[in-house]
Amino acid sequence: MADNRLESRNNAASPILLGNDEIAVFGSYGAGGARIRIGLEGSGYKATVLEQHKGTNGIASDQQTPIVLGDFIWCLMPENAGPLKKQLVCFNRSDLLKPVWSSGKENRFGRGLDLILFLKRRCMFWMMMVCYICSE
Repeated sequence: MADNRLESRNNAASPILLGNDEIAVFGSYGAGGARIRIGLEGSGYKATVLEQHKGTNGIASDQQTPIVLGDFIWCLMPENAGPLKKQLVCFNRSDLLKPVWSSGKENRFGRGLDLILFLKRRCMFWMMMVCYICSE
């Protein structure tokens, strides 16, 4: 009998909702990502791939599900993402190929904890600036 349990080495990011009946999906190990439209067809559903790209050509994620905030998607790019590898990158949800911001080569992260520490330091800096400005 086949064992269908997932092993811990089989990690993937969850799909994210883009709006307009579209989702973004991500594959590990250089597979990249895709924009898919889900629609009704007869009594069932139909999935249409609108755009597909390798991890070096657009948003990609191995394990962490990207975060959607308003019109933007924040993603920790995987090791095999070319020049953007291991960077925190922001994409507009209407364009999964061209980043609007990245943390830069000097700010690369591992999986999870490094990113949390980076964001905590940035948040603390801005909180201190607001407190300073408000105290004047």
